[in-house]
Amino acid sequence: MAPVQFEQHSEADMDHFAGGSDESTDEELQLRRTQSQAMKQQRVQQILQRLSERRAPVRELVTGLEDGELTEVEQKQKVARNLGEDLLEDMLALDALSGLYDEDRQARKAALADIEVLTDQVDGAKAQLQKRRKVLQAKQEEADAVEKAQLAEKQAAAEQAKLEAAQEEELCEDLPAPENWAKLKLPMRFYSRAVPDGWVASAELPSGCTSKDLQMEIEGRTLRISGFRLPTTQDLEVLNEEAQRLLRGRRPTEPQDYLQLGRGMFGRVDEALQLPEDVDIQGISASCRGGVLQLILPRQLRAPRAPLSSFRGRRAPLYGW
Repeated sequence: MAPVQFEQHSEADMDHFAGGSDESTDEELQLRRTQSQAMKQQRVQQILQRLSERRAPVRELVTGLEDGELTEVEQKQKVARNLGEDLLEDMLALDALSGLYDEDRQARKAALADIEVLTDQVDGAKAQLQKRRKVLQAKQEEADAVEKAQLAEKQAAAEQAKLEAAQEEELCEDLPAPENWAKLKLPMRFYSRAVPDGWVASAELPSGCTSKDLQMEIEGRTLRISGFRLPTTQDLEVLNEEAQRLLRGRRPTEPQDYLQLGRGMFGRVDEALQLPEDVDIQGISASCRGGVLQLILPRQLRAPRAPLSSFRGRRAPLYGW
Protein backbone atom coordinates (compact mmCIF):
# COMPACT_ATOMS: atom_id res chain seq x y z
CA MET A 1 0.00 0.00 0.00
CA ALA A 2 1.29 3.38 -1.00
CA PRO A 3 1.91 5.77 1.86
CA VAL A 4 -0.55 8.65 2.37
CA GLN A 5 0.81 11.91 1.17
CA PHE A 6 -0.06 15.01 3.21
CA GLU A 7 -0.39 18.34 1.43
CA GLN A 8 1.97 20.90 2.82
CA HIS A 9 0.72 24.48 3.41
CA SER A 10 2.65 27.49 4.33
CA GLU A 11 1.95 29.69 7.28
CA ALA A 12 0.73 32.40 4.90
CA ASP A 13 -1.76 30.02 3.47
CA MET A 14 -3.01 29.13 6.98
CA ASP A 15 -3.35 32.78 7.91
CA HIS A 16 -5.28 33.42 4.74
CA PHE A 17 -7.70 30.61 5.53
CA ALA A 18 -8.08 31.71 9.11
CA GLY A 19 -8.57 35.31 8.14
CA GLY A 20 -11.21 34.36 5.59
CA SER A 21 -13.12 32.26 8.15
CA ASP A 22 -13.21 35.05 10.75
CA GLU A 23 -14.43 37.58 8.21
CA SER A 24 -17.26 35.31 7.10
CA THR A 25 -18.31 34.62 10.69
CA ASP A 26 -18.45 38.34 11.62
CA GLU A 27 -20.65 39.14 8.61
CA GLU A 28 -23.07 36.34 9.37
CA LEU A 29 -23.19 37.37 13.04
CA GLN A 30 -23.84 40.98 12.07
CA LEU A 31 -26.62 39.87 9.72
CA ARG A 32 -28.20 37.66 12.37
CA ARG A 33 -28.08 40.50 14.91
CA THR A 34 -29.76 42.85 12.49
CA GLN A 35 -32.58 40.40 11.78
CA SER A 36 -33.03 39.68 15.50
CA GLN A 37 -33.20 43.36 16.39
CA ALA A 38 -35.74 43.94 13.66
CA MET A 39 -37.95 41.11 14.98
CA LYS A 40 -37.65 42.41 18.53
CA GLN A 41 -38.52 45.91 17.41
CA GLN A 42 -41.55 44.57 15.54
CA ARG A 43 -42.61 42.61 18.62
CA VAL A 44 -42.49 45.72 20.81
CA GLN A 45 -44.47 47.74 18.29
CA GLN A 46 -47.14 45.03 18.05
CA ILE A 47 -47.56 45.03 21.82
CA LEU A 48 -47.80 48.83 21.89
CA GLN A 49 -50.49 48.68 19.21
CA ARG A 50 -52.50 46.12 21.16
CA LEU A 51 -52.22 48.21 24.32
CA SER A 52 -53.62 51.20 22.45
CA GLU A 53 -56.53 49.12 21.24
CA ARG A 54 -57.28 47.77 24.76
CA ARG A 55 -57.75 51.15 26.43
CA ALA A 56 -61.32 51.53 25.18
CA PRO A 57 -62.49 48.04 26.28
CA VAL A 58 -60.96 48.64 29.72
CA ARG A 59 -62.89 51.92 30.10
CA GLU A 60 -66.13 50.22 29.02
CA LEU A 61 -65.89 47.67 31.82
CA VAL A 62 -67.43 50.07 34.35
CA THR A 63 -69.56 52.10 31.94
CA GLY A 64 -73.27 51.93 32.88
CA LEU A 65 -72.46 49.54 35.70
CA GLU A 66 -75.22 50.76 38.05
CA ASP A 67 -77.90 50.11 35.42
CA GLY A 68 -76.52 46.81 34.20
CA GLU A 69 -78.37 43.54 34.67
CA LEU A 70 -76.81 40.38 36.08
CA THR A 71 -76.14 38.81 32.67
CA GLU A 72 -74.43 42.00 31.46
CA VAL A 73 -72.23 42.16 34.56
CA GLU A 74 -71.24 38.50 34.14
CA GLN A 75 -70.34 39.16 30.51
CA LYS A 76 -68.17 42.11 31.53
CA GLN A 77 -66.44 39.96 34.14
CA LYS A 78 -65.54 37.51 31.40
CA VAL A 79 -64.14 40.35 29.28
CA ALA A 80 -62.12 41.60 32.28
CA ARG A 81 -60.60 38.15 32.83
CA ASN A 82 -59.60 37.92 29.18
CA LEU A 83 -58.07 41.40 29.22
CA GLY A 84 -56.10 40.58 32.36
CA GLU A 85 -54.74 37.39 30.77
CA ASP A 86 -53.80 39.24 27.58
CA LEU A 87 -51.97 41.95 29.52
CA LEU A 88 -50.06 39.33 31.47
CA GLU A 89 -49.00 37.61 28.26
CA ASP A 90 -47.76 40.91 26.81
CA MET A 91 -45.79 41.66 29.96
CA LEU A 92 -44.12 38.24 29.87
CA ALA A 93 -43.35 38.74 26.18
CA LEU A 94 -41.66 42.08 26.89
CA ASP A 95 -39.73 40.62 29.80
CA ALA A 96 -38.31 37.99 27.44
CA LEU A 97 -36.85 40.61 25.11
CA SER A 98 -33.21 41.54 25.75
CA GLY A 99 -30.35 43.15 23.89
CA LEU A 100 -32.56 45.87 22.43
CA TYR A 101 -31.41 49.08 20.82
CA ASP A 102 -31.86 52.16 22.93
CA GLU A 103 -34.95 53.24 21.00
CA ASP A 104 -36.54 49.81 21.43
CA ARG A 105 -35.64 49.74 25.12
CA GLN A 106 -37.49 53.02 25.63
CA ALA A 107 -40.51 51.67 23.75
CA ARG A 108 -40.41 48.49 25.85
CA LYS A 109 -40.26 50.56 29.03
CA ALA A 110 -43.27 52.64 27.93
CA ALA A 111 -45.20 49.48 27.06
CA LEU A 112 -44.53 47.98 30.48
CA ALA A 113 -45.74 51.19 32.11
CA ASP A 114 -48.94 51.08 30.04
CA ILE A 115 -49.46 47.46 30.98
CA GLU A 116 -49.14 48.33 34.65
CA VAL A 117 -51.71 51.14 34.34
CA LEU A 118 -54.16 49.00 32.36
CA THR A 119 -53.71 46.09 34.75
CA ASP A 120 -54.58 48.34 37.71
CA GLN A 121 -57.66 49.58 35.87
CA VAL A 122 -58.75 46.04 35.03
CA ASP A 123 -58.27 44.92 38.63
CA GLY A 124 -60.32 47.89 39.84
CA ALA A 125 -63.04 47.08 37.33
CA LYS A 126 -63.06 43.45 38.48
CA ALA A 127 -63.64 44.57 42.07
CA GLN A 128 -66.52 46.86 41.06
CA LEU A 129 -68.05 44.19 38.85
CA GLN A 130 -67.86 41.62 41.63
CA LYS A 131 -69.53 44.02 44.06
CA ARG A 132 -72.28 44.80 41.57
CA ARG A 133 -72.75 41.11 40.85
CA LYS A 134 -73.28 40.34 44.55
CA VAL A 135 -75.92 43.08 44.79
CA LEU A 136 -77.73 41.80 41.71
CA GLN A 137 -77.50 38.19 42.87
CA ALA A 138 -79.02 39.16 46.22
CA LYS A 139 -81.88 40.91 44.43
CA GLN A 140 -82.32 37.94 42.10
CA GLU A 141 -82.39 35.51 45.02
CA GLU A 142 -84.95 37.68 46.78
CA ALA A 143 -87.09 37.88 43.64
CA ASP A 144 -86.76 34.12 43.15
CA ALA A 145 -87.81 33.54 46.75
CA VAL A 146 -90.86 35.79 46.33
CA GLU A 147 -91.75 34.10 43.06
CA LYS A 148 -91.30 30.69 44.66
CA ALA A 149 -93.51 31.67 47.59
CA GLN A 150 -96.17 33.05 45.24
CA LEU A 151 -96.02 29.90 43.15
CA ALA A 152 -96.33 27.74 46.27
CA GLU A 153 -99.25 29.88 47.42
CA LYS A 154 -100.96 29.53 44.05
CA GLN A 155 -100.39 25.80 44.05
CA ALA A 156 -101.74 25.53 47.59
CA ALA A 157 -104.78 27.61 46.62
CA ALA A 158 -105.33 25.46 43.55
CA GLU A 159 -105.06 22.29 45.61
CA GLN A 160 -107.44 23.73 48.20
CA ALA A 161 -109.91 24.74 45.50
CA LYS A 162 -109.61 21.32 43.94
CA LEU A 163 -110.20 19.68 47.31
CA GLU A 164 -113.17 21.92 48.07
CA ALA A 165 -114.62 21.25 44.61
CA ALA A 166 -114.24 17.51 45.17
CA GLN A 167 -115.84 17.78 48.59
CA GLU A 168 -118.65 19.91 47.24
CA GLU A 169 -119.18 17.52 44.36
CA GLU A 170 -119.24 14.61 46.76
CA LEU A 171 -121.54 16.53 49.05
CA CYS A 172 -123.87 17.51 46.21
CA GLU A 173 -124.48 13.90 45.29
CA ASP A 174 -126.83 13.39 48.23
CA LEU A 175 -128.09 16.97 48.75
CA PRO A 176 -131.72 17.99 48.34
CA ALA A 177 -132.66 19.82 45.17
CA PRO A 178 -133.82 23.48 45.43
CA GLU A 179 -137.42 22.44 44.78
CA ASN A 180 -137.23 20.15 47.80
CA TRP A 181 -136.03 23.00 50.00
CA ALA A 182 -138.89 25.11 48.64
CA LYS A 183 -141.36 22.62 50.14
CA LEU A 184 -140.16 23.55 53.60
CA LYS A 185 -142.12 26.47 55.03
CA LEU A 186 -140.51 29.14 57.15
CA PRO A 187 -143.39 30.45 59.26
CA MET A 188 -143.58 33.99 60.59
CA ARG A 189 -146.05 34.74 63.39
CA PHE A 190 -147.08 38.41 63.39
CA TYR A 191 -148.25 40.33 66.42
CA SER A 192 -150.01 43.66 65.95
CA ARG A 193 -150.95 46.51 68.22
CA ALA A 194 -152.82 49.74 67.72
CA VAL A 195 -151.15 53.10 68.09
CA PRO A 196 -152.77 56.56 67.95
CA ASP A 197 -152.00 57.05 64.24
CA GLY A 198 -152.27 53.46 63.00
CA TRP A 199 -150.94 50.02 63.74
CA VAL A 200 -147.62 48.31 64.31
CA ALA A 201 -147.11 44.66 63.23
CA SER A 202 -143.99 42.72 64.15
CA ALA A 203 -142.64 39.18 63.80
CA GLU A 204 -139.41 37.36 64.48
CA LEU A 205 -137.50 36.37 61.38
CA PRO A 206 -136.82 32.65 60.85
CA SER A 207 -133.46 31.51 62.21
CA GLY A 208 -130.63 32.73 59.97
CA CYS A 209 -132.98 34.76 57.78
CA THR A 210 -132.33 38.47 57.07
CA SER A 211 -134.27 41.24 55.40
CA LYS A 212 -132.29 40.55 52.22
CA ASP A 213 -134.04 37.19 51.97
CA LEU A 214 -137.53 38.78 51.99
CA GLN A 215 -139.60 40.99 49.74
CA MET A 216 -142.96 42.71 50.29
CA GLU A 217 -145.75 43.36 47.80
CA ILE A 218 -149.21 44.87 48.22
CA GLU A 219 -152.15 43.60 46.23
CA GLY A 220 -155.29 45.49 47.07
CA ARG A 221 -155.64 45.23 50.85
CA THR A 222 -153.29 42.29 51.13
CA LEU A 223 -149.67 42.70 52.21
CA ARG A 224 -147.68 39.68 51.03
CA ILE A 225 -144.26 38.83 52.48
CA SER A 226 -142.29 36.20 50.58
CA GLY A 227 -138.79 34.84 50.31
CA PHE A 228 -136.72 31.74 49.71
CA ARG A 229 -133.65 30.87 51.74
CA LEU A 230 -131.33 28.15 50.45
CA PRO A 231 -128.42 26.85 52.52
CA THR A 232 -124.98 28.10 51.53
CA THR A 233 -121.99 25.82 51.05
CA GLN A 234 -120.91 26.54 54.61
CA ASP A 235 -124.42 25.78 55.85
CA LEU A 236 -124.36 22.47 53.98
CA GLU A 237 -121.03 21.56 55.54
CA VAL A 238 -122.49 22.19 59.00
CA LEU A 239 -125.57 20.12 58.15
CA ASN A 240 -123.36 17.34 56.78
CA GLU A 241 -121.25 17.27 59.96
CA GLU A 242 -124.41 17.15 62.08
CA ALA A 243 -125.86 14.37 59.94
CA GLN A 244 -122.63 12.35 60.18
CA ARG A 245 -122.63 12.81 63.93
CA LEU A 246 -126.23 11.64 64.28
CA LEU A 247 -125.92 8.71 61.89
CA ARG A 248 -122.54 7.58 63.28
CA GLY A 249 -121.77 5.65 60.13
CA ARG A 250 -124.86 3.44 60.31
CA ARG A 251 -125.82 4.43 56.75
CA PRO A 252 -124.93 7.04 54.10
CA THR A 253 -126.56 10.44 54.35
CA GLU A 254 -129.71 11.03 52.31
CA PRO A 255 -131.43 14.23 51.08
CA GLN A 256 -134.12 13.77 53.69
CA ASP A 257 -131.52 14.02 56.45
CA TYR A 258 -130.54 17.52 55.33
CA LEU A 259 -134.17 18.59 54.98
CA GLN A 260 -134.92 17.40 58.48
CA LEU A 261 -131.92 19.17 60.00
CA GLY A 262 -132.56 22.37 58.02
CA ARG A 263 -136.24 22.63 58.92
CA GLY A 264 -137.00 26.04 60.39
CA MET A 265 -133.80 27.59 58.95
CA PHE A 266 -134.21 27.07 55.20
CA GLY A 267 -137.18 26.99 52.90
CA ARG A 268 -139.87 29.36 51.63
CA VAL A 269 -141.52 32.29 53.39
CA ASP A 270 -145.07 33.06 52.25
CA GLU A 271 -147.20 35.19 54.53
CA ALA A 272 -150.23 37.35 53.70
CA LEU A 273 -151.60 40.09 55.95
CA GLN A 274 -155.02 41.63 55.46
CA LEU A 275 -154.76 45.38 55.97
CA PRO A 276 -157.44 47.44 57.71
CA GLU A 277 -159.61 49.57 55.44
CA ASP A 278 -158.25 52.86 56.68
CA VAL A 279 -154.54 52.02 56.33
CA ASP A 280 -152.55 54.48 54.22
CA ILE A 281 -150.92 52.06 51.80
CA GLN A 282 -148.51 54.65 50.46
CA GLY A 283 -147.22 55.32 53.97
CA ILE A 284 -146.39 51.73 54.94
CA SER A 285 -142.76 51.29 56.03
CA ALA A 286 -140.71 48.39 57.36
CA SER A 287 -137.56 47.94 59.40
CA CYS A 288 -135.53 44.98 60.61
CA ARG A 289 -133.49 45.12 63.79
CA GLY A 290 -132.24 42.35 66.04
CA GLY A 291 -133.91 39.66 63.96
CA VAL A 292 -137.35 41.27 64.28
CA LEU A 293 -139.34 42.54 61.31
CA GLN A 294 -141.51 45.57 62.14
CA LEU A 295 -144.21 47.05 59.93
CA ILE A 296 -145.60 50.55 60.43
CA LEU A 297 -149.17 50.79 59.10
CA PRO A 298 -150.31 54.44 59.31
CA ARG A 299 -154.00 55.38 59.30
CA GLN A 300 -155.31 57.46 56.42
CA LEU A 301 -155.95 61.10 57.25
CA ARG A 302 -158.32 61.51 54.30
CA ALA A 303 -160.04 59.29 51.80
CA PRO A 304 -157.83 58.05 48.96
CA ARG A 305 -158.27 59.74 45.60
CA ALA A 306 -158.13 56.49 43.65
CA PRO A 307 -160.00 53.21 44.24
CA LEU A 308 -158.20 50.50 46.17
CA SER A 309 -157.98 48.35 43.07
CA SER A 310 -155.47 50.82 41.62
CA PHE A 311 -152.85 49.63 44.13
CA ARG A 312 -153.00 46.00 43.01
CA GLY A 313 -149.61 44.70 41.96
CA ARG A 314 -147.71 47.80 43.10
CA ARG A 315 -144.79 47.68 45.46
CA ALA A 316 -145.23 49.72 48.65
CA PRO A 317 -142.34 52.06 49.59
CA LEU A 318 -140.38 50.23 52.32
CA TYR A 319 -138.49 52.99 54.09
CA GLY A 320 -135.87 51.63 56.42
CA TRP A 321 -136.12 48.16 54.83
